[in-house]
Order: sequence, then C-alpha cells, then structure tokens
Amino acid sequence: MRKAKLTAGKATAFAWLNSTRTADTIWESLPLRGTAHAWGNEIYFGIPVELEQENARQTVNFGDLAFWPDGNCLCVFFGQTPASRGDEIRAASPVNVLGRIINDPRVFEGMSEIEVVVERVEGGVESVAIGTDEHNPLVEAVTGYLDDAGIKYRLFDPGPWPDVAEKVGMTVASGECDEGILFCWTGTGVSLAANKVLGVRAALCHTPEVAAGARKWNHANVLVMGLGFTTPAMAQDILKAWFSTSYEDDEAINVARVAEMERRHYT
Repeated sequence: MRKAKLTAGKATAFAWLNSTRTADTIWESLPLRGTAHAWGNEIYFGIPVELEQENARQTVNFGDLAFWPDGNCLCVFFGQTPASRGDEIRAASPVNVLGRIINDPRVFEGMSEIEVVVERVEGGVESVAIGTDEHNPLVEAVTGYLDDAGIKYRLFDPGPWPDVAEKVGMTVASGECDEGILFCWTGTGVSLAANKVLGVRAALCHTPEVAAGARKWNHANVLVMGLGFTTPAMAQDILKAWFSTSYEDDEAINVARVAEMERRHYT
C-alpha cells in the first residue's frame, strides 16, 4: 500500500496515493517538506517537483490530496476555499488529484506558516488502535498476531462498546494511529458507533474475502470482528487479508462521495 504520513506541528494525517503518474512521481520523491499556507479550508506547500497537468480539475472533494502545477505545491482540501461557488470545494486553478487523506483532513484547520513533512509509511501501517467491550482469547490472538508482525498498537481498557468505539475512532481520525481494530459480541455495535466519527470507515469482517473487499473498494481503516463469531484461527486469516490488501482506484470516487456526505452532515 502506498501510504504517506503528513506531519505539521501536532497535526498528523495519513494519505493513500492513487495510481496516477503524478502520484508515482510524488511517491518516488518522498520524503518531502515545505511550509504550509492556509487558503480557506485548504493548506498548500511548495515542493521541489515540477509536473504538468494530468486529468486536472478545479472542483475537488473533501480530503483530496493534490498537486498544483501552477505553483508546484501539494494541497490538502478540507472545505470551501475563497474560490468556492456555493457548497463546492474549488482550487485556485486545476490540480492533479493524486490521492486522499485517510483520516479526518480537518486536522489541518488553522495551520499556516508551519513546516509540513511528508514521508512514506513503510510496510503500509504505522500503528493500530484496539478497543473491545470485553477481553477474551480472540483479543489476545489479535495482539499476538500484531506482536509477531512487528506492528505497533495501543490497546484501550475494555469498556461499554460505544465508548471504546469512540476512543478508537477518534484515535484513527486524529492521525494518532492510522488503523484501528474493534470488537464486541456481534461486531455491529462498535461498527455503528465508530462510523459516527468523521474520517472513520469501520468494516465488520467475518471472512478474509470480506476484509480484502473492505480494503480494496471501501478504503476501510478500522477492522471489526465479532467476539462471539470469530475464532482465533479465523482472525489470523482475516488479519492477513486486511494487512496485505491495498486500497484501489476502482471505487475511489464512491469513497470520496461518502466523505462528501460526512462533510455536509457533520461539519
């Protein structure tokens, strides 16, 4: 998975890069750094890369990561700009969309005149937030898998399923962790609660095939499993599928539509 980490002061975001030539060039150029400037609900920063327009457009989506050819800048969009007309998000001039912010892009609100560092997330995952409403052998099996894989994680104390779902959801949305794993008896409760957090796409997965699909097509960033219906052996296969499957371009426009729904209803 081509995942990048953007850090600006205390703000952190993770971005997925698509399969465009622009994204290829940016990926090969990482790490990059520049000084962020705010333009409405957009930040942009100059980088030492020059690219021509590639399927460039001026109207973009909430959470888009783009390259601005007119200024040789990377841009993150999280709301209306001074160029916006009505409710749209509009760049100053056409940009090459090269990916999307995976978590809540509003972490960059109010950021200006601050250094931004963009770097690769080696291995596709930096750290995982884990929450459950009760501890049982399935949770131990999952943390054991992460230990063996060398993946860092933060395990929250058990609590009511709405509370642990919110904690994990907020940890992922804020960029403190780039992935999440949640458990409750069926998995539906924590799924419902976590998906109330803007920037979270929690997927209840009962087979490896569902986990792979949730990653490829839904760009899911929180894996949910049911304590009462998932054996440790099943969880191993689900985790392998989850962590080995990359986001794909095929449904990126629909993932962007979901993000736009979040922006309209929750911001």
